[in-house]
Amino acid sequence: MQGVKLLLAGQTLGQIGDAATSLVAAQMLLFANKQESMKSSLLFSIGMMLPVMVLVGPLAGIVVDKFNRRQVLVVGHVVRGVLSLFLMFCLHAALSELALVCIALMLATTRILYSARTASVVHFVRRHELPAIDSMSFILGMGSGLIGGGVAAALVDVNWYLALIFAAVLQVFASQMFRSIDMSIFLLREVRRTSSRAEILGELVGSKIKFAIGSTASLRLFLGVTVASVALHVGSQLSLQAVGFASLLALISLGNFMGSLTAEWFVERFRRRSIAVLASLSSAFFIVMGQVAGSPGVQLASVAFCAFAFQNLRICTDSSIQANIPDEVLGRVFAAYDVMYNVAYAVGIVAGVALFGVIHTSAVLSIICACHVSLAFLLVRGTETVTITSVGAPIQQPLGS
Repeated sequence: MQGVKLLLAGQTLGQIGDAATSLVAAQMLLFANKQESMKSSLLFSIGMMLPVMVLVGPLAGIVVDKFNRRQVLVVGHVVRGVLSLFLMFCLHAALSELALVCIALMLATTRILYSARTASVVHFVRRHELPAIDSMSFILGMGSGLIGGGVAAALVDVNWYLALIFAAVLQVFASQMFRSIDMSIFLLREVRRTSSRAEILGELVGSKIKFAIGSTASLRLFLGVTVASVALHVGSQLSLQAVGFASLLALISLGNFMGSLTAEWFVERFRRRSIAVLASLSSAFFIVMGQVAGSPGVQLASVAFCAFAFQNLRICTDSSIQANIPDEVLGRVFAAYDVMYNVAYAVGIVAGVALFGVIHTSAVLSIICACHVSLAFLLVRGTETVTITSVGAPIQQPLGS
């Protein structure tokens, strides 16, 4: 378990640094204009994320499968630290365009590091332990975000330079955590066969995970439309701008956190398909309740529940892919899955923004509820065969061990 502790420690330090950097970047760039609308904030966030996801996602998988994953983590966090310092230079020199390029590079590096960590977990634990580790990883990530944001907010009040220096130092410490992991655990990366595109595509469309990826991406798409529609609807009612946007993100984070706490319990008691059906139907129910109540608070709470339901499904799907995909293509398959559900979320956000003011919000959410019910029906009739909790399944050991 020493390797798992170092992996999670490195992740935590890196994500605290990421959160500190993100807070400074948001304050200096995204919310520098106090009159910026919630719609503009949503579209700006998606505009930054979507190109990086589409362009870097496939590259991340190739890097993770081609190179030793420990080295990817060690070097990646050093690069992240250097980029934090470069962002400090850009902001100091008022080079906003170059600062945005730097942020895009940071997002790209983050995707590579995320894929490398996720693909590395299978070297440390057995299949039935994957949901617990994945849940712990998400919980630590959210805690890291709170700590990093809180520390950065305190430092920004003194001098924002200190926040970015703090972030860069933490990235170096994270790199050292990964460097401390026993290299022999990753030797599987040194002796491995080359997999063709056809083999990778075969894994993606294989019966074991195609329902997992399809249902998760669909639920993510519906969540994106729901988030944008409710956010803009409530924002127009209460005249919320940046503060309202931040409040919505906080509620979504709360839903994700609660989902991370309960995911292991659901995985131990239900099949992945059953979890997907429950997530879809319960999301539809709470969206309807939010619309019937008509209260902005209840509507925002319904979004938090949708995030909670999705997080349970996401952790289950992550574990399913880790448990069922061969290690030599795991990085590329997981990166493709990561791109799919994040692009789905971005498309959902854009669709929700585009429909706002054209179609009444209640009509949009009614369509989303119908989509949730239809997805649940399709899943019930499906033939998914994916499994996770096979207690006897071994850890993926180095070759020759």
